Amino acid sequence: MNKIFSLKFSTASGGLIAVSELARKCVKKSFRRRHIASCLLMATLYPGFIFAGTVNSDIDYQLFRDFAENKGHFIAGATNITVTDKNGNVTGILDKAPMPDFSPVSTNGVATLINPQYVASVKHNGGYQGVTFGNKSQNPDNDHFNYKIVDRNNHTKLDFHAPRLNKVVTETAPSAITEQGATPGAYLDKERYPVFYRLGSGTQYIKDASGNLVKVGAAYSYLTGGTVPNLSSYNNGQMISAASGTVFNYSTNGALPIYGEAGDSGSPLFGWDTTLNKWVLVGVLTAGNGPGGRANNWAVLPLDFIQTTLDEDNDAPVIYDSVNGGALDWVFDSATGIGTLTQGITKFEMHGQKAADLDAGKNLIFSGVDGKLNLKNDVHQGAGALTFKNDFTVASDSGNIWTGAGVIVDKDATVKWQINGQHNDALHKIGEGTLYVNGIGTNPGDLRVGDGTVILAQQADENGNKQAFNKLTITSGRPTVVLKDAEQVNPDNIYFGYRGGRLDLNGNNLSFSRIKNADSGANIVNNNKEIASLLTINGKGMDDKNNFQTFLGILGETDSKRHNGVLNVSYAPVAGSGVLNLSGGSNLNGDINVQNGGTLLLSGNPVQHAGNVFIEGDWNKTQFNLNNINVASGSSLHVSEYAELNGNINAGEGAFVSLGYTEGVTQRCKLDNNTGKTSCSHMTPENVVDSKASRVIATGDVTLNGGSLMHVGNASLTGGISGAPDSHLILSSDAMINLDKNSSVGRLVSEGGKVSMLSSEWSPKKFTIEESYTSNLALNMGVNIKDNVGDKIEILNLAQGANNSLDLSNLYGQSGELAYDLTIASAPSGTSHDFFSFASFDRGFTVYTPNTQVTEQDGKVLWQLKGKNPAPPESEKPVPPESEKPVPPETEKPVPPETEKPVPPETETPGATQPGNGLFDGKDNKKLLKDARNMFASRQYLISNSSDRWEMIIDDATRNDNVWAMNTFRTGGYDGFTAKQHGLDLGIHKAQDSDYFWGAGIGFHKGDTSNSLFRDDYKMFSGNLYLGKDFESGLFVNAAVGYKHLSENFKVKGELNDLSGKVNTNIVTAGARVGYRMHSDELQASVSPSVSVNSSWMEGGKIHAKERQVDLHSGWAASVKAGVLADKSFENSKVTGGIYRNFSVKDMPGVTLSDSWKSRSYEAKKDDHFTATIGVEGKITEKMNANLKLTSHFGGDFKTDTIGTLGLKYEF
Repeated sequence: MNKIFSLKFSTASGGLIAVSELARKCVKKSFRRRHIASCLLMATLYPGFIFAGTVNSDIDYQLFRDFAENKGHFIAGATNITVTDKNGNVTGILDKAPMPDFSPVSTNGVATLINPQYVASVKHNGGYQGVTFGNKSQNPDNDHFNYKIVDRNNHTKLDFHAPRLNKVVTETAPSAITEQGATPGAYLDKERYPVFYRLGSGTQYIKDASGNLVKVGAAYSYLTGGTVPNLSSYNNGQMISAASGTVFNYSTNGALPIYGEAGDSGSPLFGWDTTLNKWVLVGVLTAGNGPGGRANNWAVLPLDFIQTTLDEDNDAPVIYDSVNGGALDWVFDSATGIGTLTQGITKFEMHGQKAADLDAGKNLIFSGVDGKLNLKNDVHQGAGALTFKNDFTVASDSGNIWTGAGVIVDKDATVKWQINGQHNDALHKIGEGTLYVNGIGTNPGDLRVGDGTVILAQQADENGNKQAFNKLTITSGRPTVVLKDAEQVNPDNIYFGYRGGRLDLNGNNLSFSRIKNADSGANIVNNNKEIASLLTINGKGMDDKNNFQTFLGILGETDSKRHNGVLNVSYAPVAGSGVLNLSGGSNLNGDINVQNGGTLLLSGNPVQHAGNVFIEGDWNKTQFNLNNINVASGSSLHVSEYAELNGNINAGEGAFVSLGYTEGVTQRCKLDNNTGKTSCSHMTPENVVDSKASRVIATGDVTLNGGSLMHVGNASLTGGISGAPDSHLILSSDAMINLDKNSSVGRLVSEGGKVSMLSSEWSPKKFTIEESYTSNLALNMGVNIKDNVGDKIEILNLAQGANNSLDLSNLYGQSGELAYDLTIASAPSGTSHDFFSFASFDRGFTVYTPNTQVTEQDGKVLWQLKGKNPAPPESEKPVPPESEKPVPPETEKPVPPETEKPVPPETETPGATQPGNGLFDGKDNKKLLKDARNMFASRQYLISNSSDRWEMIIDDATRNDNVWAMNTFRTGGYDGFTAKQHGLDLGIHKAQDSDYFWGAGIGFHKGDTSNSLFRDDYKMFSGNLYLGKDFESGLFVNAAVGYKHLSENFKVKGELNDLSGKVNTNIVTAGARVGYRMHSDELQASVSPSVSVNSSWMEGGKIHAKERQVDLHSGWAASVKAGVLADKSFENSKVTGGIYRNFSVKDMPGVTLSDSWKSRSYEAKKDDHFTATIGVEGKITEKMNANLKLTSHFGGDFKTDTIGTLGLKYEF
């Protein structure tokens, strides 16, 4: 228990902080006894080692776990990570820095690697005696190593220590540490340190908004992590503190606020240093304010103490004298733990293990050109490591061994390691340089590689025995191990541990029972430029207890700077019916062979989440590049989900192939990270959450030998198929096959699906089928009109099914006529003529139907595209010259410019069918045309609704000068479209003594018209001038002119989505009105019949789409409005009501809808309608009036359910 601090309230953190009692006592004279008791009570209840992790209840708890383990969205290096709560609300974006790599943190979170052999933590954590790195998974393939603490290195004052480990760590590189150290106020600098992250495995709590805590996990069960605010300093900068417990304060504490709880002591605090442009370890957590408390405290890394601690464990550097030559003779006395290295008259003293004291061993650093070491006896260096700055040879002319913390080989250096190790001891190798293992005989020791290159080139002894190491563990993702030959290490003793690394077979053949791999970091390659390698896998799963195994890594070289030599892979399970699941991908310059009844499963892999949590639909896509997959007789290949395959498939006799999900067929294998065991089962529809994302994409040719069968499910296959007469091809409704060469199959079975024979470099192809049992199959086929050639489906023996369509849409864009009838498909006589039908297709606003026929000839039913003449016999058919390149399919015919294709007159009947050009007939796509007309009628609706607005402004005016404002909201619609608008009008009204008046106004309006597939977001600015005169007789006359600018943004879904775009329209308006006001003084009421004329001119606009064009016409429009308005005045208010009829004198400009088939011009919709209005006006003050008015348009194509207007007038 740590008792050398006391708790004080910090105004910076808003909570209690731990203050060293050596720096300041927790007393005040006037309250000495009471405060001593209080401090002791707090220290007893909440000592440093029990302060622990709380998160808020609004955020999915899994996110905090994923964060701490670099899983899910939080993989190292990820940027701009959006964090949302359970309701989808964004709590923040992690965009100030890339996601840090937390691998230097021990698996229990209590310590962090700061040097290859040292960790940082708190000294009150006295119970832990060792640390592991990597992940907490219990999968044996991790081959975790427990690093033992040999010296705790406790700080004398701070709650901090830097323990030394017995070996250099291979699983990860050390974390960078703060450059500023204990600088007061340094970590409040948000420019240098914009974000801080922490993680740990303290007691786990969830806090709700009311402050209630729910305990969800004991200390050291698992890691959680999140964001921390900037930190204030105390104790001369040696300690820092933050209000990390305010876990609902996202603005200050970040997107994933977390508070340290019991068991989090020693856990790291990382800060992003913008000056160094990297994450640095700033401090270790020492204390907090108890469960669910407000603040945490951290000890800042004491830089001088750390450097002194490291230096104390180094012996004097050993410098090899390359001028005089000769070896450095190394003599070690295991009794005293002292040794010497002697070269001529130069002697260096070293310290190694003394009895059981590993810490007695000190580190040696070697330099010098082409140095030589000769062990004269066994050297046990304890926790001492060897670092080589230059090339060295380490040997023993007497066969002695070396043990110690490990070997560090610096970049560009090569060390020839010609000595062996000890049974049950592992040589740890790190550093970017090369270790060339070249001993003799059988080495009983193990090797753990964490960086650089290791070449295994062990030599045989006089009895032919050879083993470089008993066990090889490749870890951290950084190292490469190269095999000189296949006898260097037993393949079944090779482990790809945490993040793995590269194993270079180097032209050798290696046979594994099972590849032991912990994650996707494993990589098996052949970098040999001359000799091919064969990788064989032939065993069972974990512990040989089932027939399923998984390789998560990558086969083949992916580094473009390295040679990707020939690497062939063979899966031949001795047990027969085994399953090998490859989910990491491949980049093979070679083949995969599936033999002996085995099943190869290629798939993506689930996104890893902490706690081995599996989320359906959350997968990584994987790419498999290779030459061929050869599936032998009785063996199987499944390419199941989230995978892309680039390579040929060769199915032997009776082999089985499945591409993509097919219910009851496709298998899925899952690896349990807790046990390392693989389980496999058939997929179900519930497994296919996102069929588009999980779709298999395969590119390559397929060969189906006798009796073989291929299922194509949720997959796209591009290539050719060569099937024997008794092969089977079964397509599901989601299948898509793109044939790019002549193809054949024995029996084709489908219920839906699609086969396309089109390609970017198209040439006519034939698909030959022995027997076809197909229904609802769509076939896309190409035709070259010029050469009178096309793709062909030929069914030889039997055709059963219905509703199969032949799509010849690539005819679109070609001109001319076929010289001869062209056979597109054939089947034996007796086949129903409805077995195939020719599909119509849509382009622009037109539905095209090919000119076709079905005939019987020479014992066949022929589905033909009609030409000018009957087809000649096969021997007489012209063959296009090889040098002539066929017209590529799907060439688009551009819309001719307006000068070449005038708009048809308004009198043209919309939708009239035009004569074909010999290839097909066309007719209007009435639904699309109607939808398009309605879409662009929104312009008419908006302008129509505002044409008489100036009249309402005048009606609401008074005989006094005033300024006015009107806020308007309207809803309505037409023909399935809804419209909403909100606007603000501002203006001035001037009244003259002679009953003349004039005024001006401006308006700002925005809104939208929409249905389920269309939306027109618009903004309209308007300006108006008006004037008028009220005669004493009751006659009144007024007029207005105006300008409007309408800006529309069309957003379209579905078939017409290419018509999305922006259109700006300028509009000029004018209007005049005459009426007569009949007033009764007795009733304080009046009735005012009136007639008005409103006109507008608007410019046109265009939207050019891929296969169609919309022309919005320009022109004038005019309407007449007649009706009556009545009003009744009270002492301080007035009520009005009116009814009008609007008649279109000249309709608004229409629209032309064009495509390559024809242009169709349509008049605007009729704008006749009724208008009803009711309103009330009253005084607010002597000079301030307010009015409320409701208006409705009805009885026409356009309907406005409600126009609500709230107006204010200020008289002056």
